[in-house]
Amino acid sequence: MSLFCRLSMGLLVLVTFEVMSMPAQCIQAPERAQLCPHTIYKKAALAIPQLGIKQNQVICLCLTDLQGLQNKAKTKLEQIDQQVTLQRTARKYSLSQEQIKTLLNH
Repeated sequence: MSLFCRLSMGLLVLVTFEVMSMPAQCIQAPERAQLCPHTIYKKAALAIPQLGIKQNQVICLCLTDLQGLQNKAKTKLEQIDQQVTLQRTARKYSLSQEQIKTLLNH
């Protein structure tokens, strides 16, 4: 077997392993009914027992739902909406609001 074939097979095994280790669910707003259009995968800064994810495992986050938590609200209505989204999301995953922010920022 050529070196190229062996390297290709090794790469395929690594990619398959990484895909298999990706979480099946993302942290997203409870009201989301469709697939999240903008997700990121990163190392979890803390465990998420609700999803069976241990600290330092890969976590999926729906940035579409959580991005507002990183941006300063421009209006009072946006501020209230961001706070409600944070509260609902934290409650859904049995996490504190600070833990949601930690997952997003680290």
